Amino acid sequence: MASSAHPPRPSSRARVLRAASELFSSQGYGGTSIDQIASLAAASPSSIYWHFKGGKEEILVAVLEEAAAAYLARLTALIEGERTLLQKLDVFLLDVRDQMMSQPDDLRLIMQLAVERAHVGAGVRERLQHIYRTYRRALVSELSRVLPSEPVHRLERSALLCVAILEGVFLQWQLDPDDVDLDGALHVFRVLVYRQYGGARVPSFAEVAKARGAEAPCQTPKPEC
Repeated sequence: MASSAHPPRPSSRARVLRAASELFSSQGYGGTSIDQIASLAAASPSSIYWHFKGGKEEILVAVLEEAAAAYLARLTALIEGERTLLQKLDVFLLDVRDQMMSQPDDLRLIMQLAVERAHVGAGVRERLQHIYRTYRRALVSELSRVLPSEPVHRLERSALLCVAILEGVFLQWQLDPDDVDLDGALHVFRVLVYRQYGGARVPSFAEVAKARGAEAPCQTPKPEC
């Protein structure tokens, strides 16, 4: 006889984080209240404060930490399967592009928090620093696998530059999607790395996606750009 048991209901903490992520993304940090989070999460305000002593700000940081950890684990698993730097770069940028296109909310939230709240308290700043440092260290770790003779301090600078460029491209694209060519910008970034380390013809995004059996970007810059 088939079991009639229902799947376990997510914990109240998980429901709060899910509700907060949805509300922060749709109406911003400042426009979201604890009462709204409680209503959407089917939880009482008192239970929210039991889980998150720092209130709304602590909820936002927890949302970002959870999203960053999940993304980094998935991305690391993808990149580890590739052998060369250029293969890792292609997988990385195709995935970054997919995240920018399909799930921009987490990026918007972390950038918003960094600008609006990181200077307010040391606790928030330290947790944001941990998110970014973990991300950069993961990039350095992957770079060191394929560039073992490269000094660590240069790899650290490369990782910092990579994060800064990609966040800048994302911000410009979010502000002016009609004028900013996201695929073109990412392709130019690929060209710079390819010419630095590969010294060969730079394949287009469409060629890379086709080789990997993935959906090609809707706009593909010319390889020689």
